[in-house]
Amino acid sequence: MGYKLKWSEYVLLAVIFAVIYSWILVDQFVLPEYMRPFAFFMIALVSLIFFFFIVKPEQQNSLAGFLSIVLGSVAGVTIILQHMIVKFDVSYKAFIILAGAVVTPFIAGGVYSVYKILLPYGGKVCPWWHAYTFDNKLRLLVQNPEKIVGPYIKQGDTVADIGCGLGFFSIAMANMVGQEGKVIAVDLQEKMLEGLYRRAVKSNVENRIEIHRCSQNSLDLSINQEVDFVLASYSVHEVPDKRKLFEEVSKILKTGGKFLVSEPLGHVSKKDLDEYVEFAREFNLKSLEAVKVFYSKTLLFEKN
Repeated sequence: MGYKLKWSEYVLLAVIFAVIYSWILVDQFVLPEYMRPFAFFMIALVSLIFFFFIVKPEQQNSLAGFLSIVLGSVAGVTIILQHMIVKFDVSYKAFIILAGAVVTPFIAGGVYSVYKILLPYGGKVCPWWHAYTFDNKLRLLVQNPEKIVGPYIKQGDTVADIGCGLGFFSIAMANMVGQEGKVIAVDLQEKMLEGLYRRAVKSNVENRIEIHRCSQNSLDLSINQEVDFVLASYSVHEVPDKRKLFEEVSKILKTGGKFLVSEPLGHVSKKDLDEYVEFAREFNLKSLEAVKVFYSKTLLFEKN
C-alpha cells in the first residue's frame, strides 16, 4: 500500500488544478475577469470530489507523478476547448468552463488507469525504467552511501540490500565488504537485477554480489549464513505484507546486526513508521537512532 493523501493534500491538489485551469481559461480564451472566481470554484469543487471519491490514492506510488498526469490531461482538454470555444457565443462560455471542469478529471482518470496498467504489479512497485531517474551518479550529491551505510559495514561482512533496484547501494556496499564479503541484492523485478549486474561488472564487483529475485509476498531467502547488516532503501512501503518482511529480516539477521530502513518523503506517514517500529519490536528488533538521509525518513534497528 502506498502513501494515503491527507485532507489538506486533497485540497491542495484541487486548488492547483483550479488555479491552472481557470488561469488558462481566463487568460488564453479572453474570458471576462469576473468569471475567474466562478471558474475557480467550480473546477476546485469538481476536482476535489474526483480526487476523493474516484482516485484511490493508496494505489499511488508518487503524488508528483499523479499530479503530472492530471496537469497533462488539463493541457489536452485545454487544446480541445480552445478549438471549441471560438464557435460559441460569450454567453455559453460559463457552460464550457463547467463542462471542462467535469470532463477533465475523468480524462485524467482514464489516463491514470492506462498508466497503472502499464506499470509492473499494478503500479505498486517502482518500475525498472523509473529507477534510472534516481539510481544514478547525481544522487551521490545528496545521498552518499559511505555516510549512510558505511558506519554499519566492515570488511568481510555479509549484507543484504532489499529492493536493491539498479544497485545504487549494492555496488557501494560491495566495495565496503571487500573481497571476503558478500552483498545479497534482492529485488522483485528481473530488469532491475539485470541492470544491477551490468553495473556491477563495470565496477568489477560482480563476484561479491549475489543476485536474488524475490516474490511479491516473500524475500524467499534460504541462506545458511546470517547477515551482518540489512538495508531496505525506498522499498518497504511497496511490500504488501510488511509484518512478514520484518519477520524474515529478523530471521536472517545475526544478533547485534543492524537493519536500516529508509523511505522517501511523501510515501509514508508517521502512522506507517510507527507500524514499522511495532513490527520490529515484535520480532526482537530494537530501535536505535538512525542516520539522517536527504529527502528521506529513516529507522534503524538492531537484533537483540
